[in-house]
Amino acid sequence: MKSMRSSSWIERLLGLDPVLPAPHVFALDRHELRYGSFHRTPQGWVFETSRREPLPEGLMAAGVLGGPLRAPKLLWELLQRFVATVPGPIAEASLVLPDDWLRIVFTESAELPRGRKERDEVLRFKLKRLVPFRVEELRLAATEVTPFPHQQEPKRLLIGFAIETLMAQLEDAFLGVGIELGQITNNTLAFLAGLEPLVAADELAALVLVEPEGYTLSYLYGGELLLYRYKSYGEETAAGDERHGAADAGAVRRDLRLTRTFLGERFPQRRLSRVFLAAPPAGEASWLDRLADELDAAAEPLGFEHFSLARTQASESWQVTGPLLGAASIEVS
Repeated sequence: MKSMRSSSWIERLLGLDPVLPAPHVFALDRHELRYGSFHRTPQGWVFETSRREPLPEGLMAAGVLGGPLRAPKLLWELLQRFVATVPGPIAEASLVLPDDWLRIVFTESAELPRGRKERDEVLRFKLKRLVPFRVEELRLAATEVTPFPHQQEPKRLLIGFAIETLMAQLEDAFLGVGIELGQITNNTLAFLAGLEPLVAADELAALVLVEPEGYTLSYLYGGELLLYRYKSYGEETAAGDERHGAADAGAVRRDLRLTRTFLGERFPQRRLSRVFLAAPPAGEASWLDRLADELDAAAEPLGFEHFSLARTQASESWQVTGPLLGAASIEVS
């Protein structure tokens, strides 16, 4: 199975050496901890075991990038009980986080310094000009990707970033129960890794992922993340209908149209071949209409048939299964 080349920054975000994907995957958001274990067969992936556990209310501070744990010991105690119910032992695992906790941006660059400190300073300077966050409080890493035609700088970088305090707390909590996190990814990258076998190397594909706090529009070409745009709903809308994927239609349509124009100007010879939609059922119909109008392509609502699965867990939906499976299939090199 192919693997996304742009996923390789994930293990560097954690400061870890490259590793093979673990068959054990955890997923975490503000409300729930999830687990899945997988193994590969000639017929596809087998989803062996799944568990879910609600998180205590207010365990995590609210924020546009997630937030630190208010009581790290509570998560450690919950993990202890949770792992005791899972067939083990688990020495290594992957972790999937929401897109608003672990974000991605692209930037152009000249040759980066070789020294780690100097390289980090350049990356933080570039990131400071791109995002409205205190870059000193972020853990970040970058990997070089294929440059766009006619860009001003010779190199194009993919930068991943997340709150340093939160990442360290999560690492410590898992290590406290004997589990090393071999890689951390977000929902979009995990979904794309699971969907990539459906996309030919010369095809341009898109994924729209709708989450409670926002939505992500990403493009995949040649096994590489070509474009990634995360849009937050904002405080007022996120508290209302947005939890069902019903974002402000005008703003969404404008963003989709601008993105389509942007790529069309830079890659006029590439036609969008496939569009995948991962959205809650309540908002699926409206998103399908928007995508058809603004991207000029019929979107495919995701389902189990889009993933290389020989056996599923009857109790889990494709929305839960997709990111867990994708993280298990990412081959870090």
